[in-house]
Amino acid sequence: ALPKLTGWPLGAGLGGVTCWGRDQQGQVADAPTTGAWTLLTSGFRFSCALNSADDPVCWGDATVTGAAAPDPGPWVQLVAGQDYACALRSTGNIVCWGQFTEGLVQGHQLDEPFTDLALNSNLLETVCGVTVDGGVLCAGNDLAGRASDAPAGPGFEQVVGGKWSFCARGPTTGIACWGGGLFAQVAA
Repeated sequence: ALPKLTGWPLGAGLGGVTCWGRDQQGQVADAPTTGAWTLLTSGFRFSCALNSADDPVCWGDATVTGAAAPDPGPWVQLVAGQDYACALRSTGNIVCWGQFTEGLVQGHQLDEPFTDLALNSNLLETVCGVTVDGGVLCAGNDLAGRASDAPAGPGFEQVVGGKWSFCARGPTTGIACWGGGLFAQVAA
């Protein structure tokens, strides 16, 4: 299998998280200074990390941090969007929380077993995941086909999201991209 790079793996046993930059919503000052963290991801005015129990902990913008975080883990992947975050449970379920305006609701769960997960990096909320059979499913905003044009598979192992598009890759499928192609993100 191809290696996955998702968030920033921190390594078990590392203490504290250091954040810098603007601190409009506590995204810097409220960062945990102690503890063991295994993964770190940042959205707009908030950050989240998986603690040593593989549970998500978020700080910063209250639209995300004040929302109900998912039940205890183990969670294996954590990604942040504009004003929301999603996590992938070891059983393959995806749960999202935060502020949603595009068809994803608080506590929304995608029950198809997934092996990988990605979000858009803007206000147009779309979440995509790679299914256990190597297909890609998406939910949320479908502007420019970001949700409906995902490749069916099989054979994909990883999905990544940009501002307007997504790409998936696999050892036999190569790379497939879909969504907005204004800046040639999606091959014609």
